[in-house]
Amino acid sequence: MLERTYESRTPTVWKLAAHPQGRPVEILRWDKFFPTEIGDKSQREQLREQCQSFLDAWVLKIGQSGKPPSPATVYCQFARMRTFVRWMIANKIWSFSKLAPEHIEAFFRTLVTSKEEGGSGVTRGGTLRMYVSFLGYLWTLRGHIPRAVRFDTREVATALKRRLVTEDGDGWKPLEETACLELLRDAIYWVEEVAPDVKTLIQFIYERRGKVVAKTKAKRTQILREIYEEMAETEAYKRVEHYLGRNFETKSLLVRNAYRMTFGAALVAIFGLVGLRSGEVMCLARECISEDGSSGEKMFRLRSIESKRHRYRTWATSRTVRDAVEAIHWMLPWGESGDQRLLQVFGGNTPVPLLGRKTRPMPQESINKLLNQFASSPHRKSPLNESVYPHRFRHSFARFVMRRDKRALGALAEHYGHVFRWITDQVYASGRDRSMLLMLEDAELNDMREGYRRLLTATAVAGKGAEQLELMRQEVASGKFQGKASMEAMIEAQIKRGILKLAPCSWGYCAYEQSLSACRGTQHRPNDVTRNPALCASCSNFLVTSEHKSFWEERYQQDEEFLKRENIPEQSRLFVESRIKVSGEILRKLI
Repeated sequence: MLERTYESRTPTVWKLAAHPQGRPVEILRWDKFFPTEIGDKSQREQLREQCQSFLDAWVLKIGQSGKPPSPATVYCQFARMRTFVRWMIANKIWSFSKLAPEHIEAFFRTLVTSKEEGGSGVTRGGTLRMYVSFLGYLWTLRGHIPRAVRFDTREVATALKRRLVTEDGDGWKPLEETACLELLRDAIYWVEEVAPDVKTLIQFIYERRGKVVAKTKAKRTQILREIYEEMAETEAYKRVEHYLGRNFETKSLLVRNAYRMTFGAALVAIFGLVGLRSGEVMCLARECISEDGSSGEKMFRLRSIESKRHRYRTWATSRTVRDAVEAIHWMLPWGESGDQRLLQVFGGNTPVPLLGRKTRPMPQESINKLLNQFASSPHRKSPLNESVYPHRFRHSFARFVMRRDKRALGALAEHYGHVFRWITDQVYASGRDRSMLLMLEDAELNDMREGYRRLLTATAVAGKGAEQLELMRQEVASGKFQGKASMEAMIEAQIKRGILKLAPCSWGYCAYEQSLSACRGTQHRPNDVTRNPALCASCSNFLVTSEHKSFWEERYQQDEEFLKRENIPEQSRLFVESRIKVSGEILRKLI
């Protein structure tokens, strides 16, 4: 397992294996693990031995499933251990065996203490959870570490996290919906309306950069000034200046700012409209977008390497994302570099990258910086005053989808590459904060109210639950107040008593009651595994209105076409005939 994790190892330098997504190879530098001016050589050597033993034991523990941890995961664990060990050294603790519970509490308090008070300013629950995990392994792997800890660091760290982390302390929680929508709206506007003008300015500079070749520094400065003065008279420059909403000291500063805003807007559009992980965006190739018209409607697909499974896959996307990818592509002067990744950074201090200048793959820190520069830019009507990260867009994307149609959970899980749908539902769509759960519950109640309004006002209703619905209609008609007031009062009363439960369904409504459930669901919801149109049609909870008529018509037509075939096995014929009978009965009641 260790051979698959590391490409090479010396006593002080461990080179990790190549990353499956093609990221730069990480190197663990033990010779720079802690400052050399603190402690003596024997203390440093003993502590380094403990840390190396821990990391080897941790890699073997994670790799018990047969798959080694990814190089990025190993490096992150190394970095967390380095932070903790440097804190130990600063407090004159040179062995894990010398740690005590009060030391763990003191370390955690530096994580949640503001920088002004001497701490790191980290208050996010996700960060603290990572340290709880690290300290937990420090205890469970103590048998593999010389001079190991002597108390349960996992128990102490878990208790501290509960005390120190607030509900709002998770840096991965979704963005507030209004702020996120405004950010996406501004990014889309920039990509579609402003980026073409920025492209014109960059091309203007590229076409004239040849004039400064082989010139003295003074002459080069003079020529560049003339180029920018000429560019300032163009309509594209004036529009970009208007978009940014402020004057800049020099023309080159405006171009630099416009370049970064375009890059940031493109990244916001990609993360916000597709919901990719940062690693998947970092692996996008230059030709990562393709057009698909096989279904009769023009679609676009984005191709990259999936982070968790390390295999190529595609994501359905929009024209705006295509425009964002193309904007990034034309902002970089592609040379003869063999690296085909889309996201690149360039050296130098020029407003735009020079033609032929060497580039390198863009690191995570640069992505975060560009996202935050656009989100907090003064040109926006409502600039954000909080940090944004790629994973926050991923959670926000999931929340938007699920709040609008909970039936999309399966499709969303497939889009995100989640093996289990509960990960998408509980971690991404709901989030870890109570306010988000309350918002979803409120949205679910609104969906339920709207569903019953449609049922009570429908002109025709089919399904075995139609008789019970008719009793509710009569109750509305015989109420003290006729019409809408009576209907709303009855719906609210039934919801308050917990009687009405509408489950999301693609082929009808499920007025769910466990005792009548044909799918044998739980107390709160139907069984997603056994549910299907035929079973639901036989259930006393099932209702169909004209809203779902097209589903049953298509099903009826498909079965009709199937029965026209020759040499159909008798068992298949009987099965399809029973299906078409059910569909026909439902459609007749909806006429």
